[in-house]
Amino acid sequence: METVGLFLSLETQWMMSNGLSGCFPVGLSYPALETAMRLMEIPDKPEMFKRIRVMELAALERFDKKQKEVKNGR
Repeated sequence: METVGLFLSLETQWMMSNGLSGCFPVGLSYPALETAMRLMEIPDKPEMFKRIRVMELAALERFDKKQKEVKNGR
């Protein structure tokens, strides 16, 4: 549950890119992640980083799928 709480605390820390197809997230701000882990006193930062990366990649896949659905009018 600690991983989910940390991930949710980063909801405003997505780095965005503007392209021809609009604005889309490209990943989390790792300096913000590091700060959040320090403030939340996460003991095993390397392991938590790995867990957050898994969640980040899953979220990016979902964002990409949603963007394609919107583009195709679904």
